[in-house]
Amino acid sequence: MTKSDTAKIVEDHIRSIESQLFQGFCDRLLIKLYSDYTPVRAGGSHGDMKNDGYRYLGRVFFQAHASRGESASKIKTKIETDLKGCLDKQTDVQKFIYLTNDTLIGEIEKFIDDLRRKYGIDIETWEYKKLADKISDLDISDVEYIIDRRLVLIKYEQITVEEEKDYGIIEEIFDFIFKKLGTTYRGEISNNRLTEILEKIKLNFSSENQKVVRKLVSDLWEHKNLVETFVQEQSRIDENEVLALQIFITNRFLEIRGTSYIDESVRNYHIFEKIALTLIPNKHVKNSKYIINSTAIVLYFWELCNFGKRTKNQGEQTDLFNQID
Repeated sequence: MTKSDTAKIVEDHIRSIESQLFQGFCDRLLIKLYSDYTPVRAGGSHGDMKNDGYRYLGRVFFQAHASRGESASKIKTKIETDLKGCLDKQTDVQKFIYLTNDTLIGEIEKFIDDLRRKYGIDIETWEYKKLADKISDLDISDVEYIIDRRLVLIKYEQITVEEEKDYGIIEEIFDFIFKKLGTTYRGEISNNRLTEILEKIKLNFSSENQKVVRKLVSDLWEHKNLVETFVQEQSRIDENEVLALQIFITNRFLEIRGTSYIDESVRNYHIFEKIALTLIPNKHVKNSKYIINSTAIVLYFWELCNFGKRTKNQGEQTDLFNQID
């Protein structure tokens, strides 16, 4: 994954963070950036003393503020109030850094520049693009720690792998997909199919999760079509093997979701990842190529409604005993 790929994922994540979670996100970032960073929480009659966290060696103080959607006047008031309070209550403040999940307009940047001269203090603003740039310079494990999720949304132009056999049907599917990834194969995408998937996403996920799932489906679309092609060919050879995989994935959903009903909403996109990891041989669980393709397998069976809420067009789950009713 390139730095620009990582930065794009991180940018989208930052802009979607709810205000009450933004400070925790900033703490995780600053802990990775600076060994002397100390997070601060409000408590007692003095609150946080206008200090969300600081570097005790560099005497740098941070204020985290999820300002997206707020008016310019409210943001300016917040910044100056926090700055003045920090200078009044803290000792030897050398620098004040304001972190936000949005891009500050010119009016606010001009206001901050005036504050530099008014208070004689070095002030920096870290908006979401600057935050994403700093994060994408880090190791992938640190990026995942900061954004609190695994980076499975990865786009590859071409993947080359060595064939590995004798791992059963799951490994056979991976082998098949890996061989095909270097080709120009692209499955047909009809408007009806996209509309149906979009409806399934809305039925199965909260508004906070829907954007992530839409990107996941988009990024893995070609991989998922390769899975579909393999499943169709495999069904002509031995339908029981495909059925066994379907049952295995459905059972993992019931287990991870903690339910007895296969038509429960998926609710959290992390369930896709957790199911996918159960399909991978232990020695490959950290291999991004396997993660991508196993996630595509899970998405394929979810789209077929082997688990999760179904759209009206897909109807209710049926079985042999429905014939008796």
